Order: sequence, then C-alpha cells, then structure tokens
Amino acid sequence: MKKKALTLCVATILGLSSGTVAMAATINSAGGRDSHAVYGTYQPEGEAATVYSVDVSWGSMEFTYTDGAVSKIWNPSTHQYTESVGEGSWSNQDGANKVTVTNRSNKALTATVEAATSDSYPDITAKVDMASLSLADASIGATTTEAGTASTASTTISLSGALTDKNANKATIGSVTVKIADAASQE
Repeated sequence: MKKKALTLCVATILGLSSGTVAMAATINSAGGRDSHAVYGTYQPEGEAATVYSVDVSWGSMEFTYTDGAVSKIWNPSTHQYTESVGEGSWSNQDGANKVTVTNRSNKALTATVEAATSDSYPDITAKVDMASLSLADASIGATTTEAGTASTASTTISLSGALTDKNANKATIGSVTVKIADAASQE
C-alpha cells in the first residue's frame, strides 16, 4: 500500500512538471465566476525565400569562315599573274549568334556573358556585344509595369580573325558562358 501511494505521488509530480501548467479555480457559490486572460503574441512571417529561375536561350552558335577571295591579275609586262588576296570574313544565319536570358526569379539579377576561343585557334577572337545584362525580378516586371512579367535581355557574339584549319567542319573553336549574380551584389 505504501508503495502504491508513493508511486501515485511520483506520477502526480511528474504530471505537474510536464511543461503545461493548468490553472484551476474553485467557485463556491451559485452565480460565482472566474475568468482568465487570453494572451496573444505577434510573430511576423519570415521573408519570402529567394527563388532563382533563369532561362537561357542559345542560337546555334554556328559560324562560317569564308577565306578571302584570291584573284589573279595578268601582268602583260612581266607575263605573269599577280595574286591579290582579300580579307576573310565570318558569317552566321540570323539569330545563330544570339544569347537571350529570361529572369523568372523573384530577385533582380545581372547576367554576365563571356565568350572565349580555344587555345587550338589562337588567330580567332570572340567578342560579346553586351557583356552585362540587367534583369529585374519577375514580381515587379521589368519589361512592363505589370507584376508577374518575366524580364528578358539579349546579346550577340561575333568572331574575328582567320580560321586557318581548312579541314574544320563544325569544329569547337570556343565557348560562351552565362553567369548569374544578384543585382544588388553587382553595385
């Protein structure tokens, strides 16, 4: 019996110390009352998480090098042909050299576009028309004042120099890289 009473006391103590404090009152008469305050605590909602969603659209990035035209001119005084070599040139189909970046994020971004040629083709240089593209966040809408409109910006790549490898056929002569950074970190 003593053991049961001790167990009951220990169980009661453990129950009271469980973290939830129950308040109790005794009302001893008809019409008596008791009341208790109701408490409220304001907790602000955390900031919305940054969501990155950026689309990059690439042109085919296929360029064609046309060697300079060689023209032969007959010289009647020397009885020989004189060769005249024109400059070579790069060409591409419409839009093949275009890079388009679309920001669907809830954060303003800066896209940096870099072009580099391979060490195997030291005579060729790649140039980016606009190396830095500013893109507003889609919650504001950069291209319109309407929220929810993605911000889009484009640039083009051009090549100069000579492609001297006469066997080149869709040879990888370089690469273009798009890097995204928060606009605030670029200031």
